[in-house]
Amino acid sequence: MLGTILLYTNKNREKEAKIIDALKEDFDILVLDPENLHETVGYLFGYEGYEANPKENIEPFAHEVIVFSVVDPSIISEVAKILKEHDVMIDRKAMLTEHNQKWKAIDLFVELDEEHHYFLKRNRLNMLLQLAMKVKPDTVPEDVRPVFQKAVVEAYDVLKKQSSADEIDQAIASLLPYFSGNEAL
Repeated sequence: MLGTILLYTNKNREKEAKIIDALKEDFDILVLDPENLHETVGYLFGYEGYEANPKENIEPFAHEVIVFSVVDPSIISEVAKILKEHDVMIDRKAMLTEHNQKWKAIDLFVELDEEHHYFLKRNRLNMLLQLAMKVKPDTVPEDVRPVFQKAVVEAYDVLKKQSSADEIDQAIASLLPYFSGNEAL
């Protein structure tokens, strides 16, 4: 066995069965249901030193999540390929760490969701920047060109560093007006 997986599908039993079938030879799979989102991740993995938390009423998390006990990105990439071959997508994945095993499952899932949305924004900005880089300067009206070029440079700078979600949003907002659909001004 390569390790253990904590699997959360919000009781989507069909998807759960596909994932278990695809990964059961390589992983021990622990299925997490919404009523246990209040438990610490360490407890859910059965680690020593973790006890059950008092029951809490927590809204079910809307997205599927896989948490790997294995801290090896190549294994996680391979699992993603296997799941894709089985027509299963799970966008929110995490590796169990010394730090996050102390978190409640719901807190880890919320953090994963925030990270997921952050990277979606970065990807959107990157796509806009790629479109902007294809624009020939002489095709942009002269009165708009300096502002457009400034927006492109700022977007590039935002992507180059570890920017906040707000900085990414601002860069998107600066570039977006210059595009209509997929066509540049």
